[in-house]
Amino acid sequence: MTQPTPASTRHPRGIYTLYFTEMWERMSYYGMPAQFMQVALIVGGGGLLLLIFSPLIRWLMPGVE
Repeated sequence: MTQPTPASTRHPRGIYTLYFTEMWERMSYYGMPAQFMQVALIVGGGGLLLLIFSPLIRWLMPGVE
């Protein structure tokens, strides 16, 4: 059995760029709701969040008015 050469055991150079891009995209996608909540709380004082999520709150707690 022959020893593998170092070049054949490494990852291709483009895989690092692909990984970095995927992680950047994932962080951006999942970070947007958190940033939206922060801005809505700061700008609207909580009232904006209540306005946006009131249909969800009504659906989760149907007896509460």
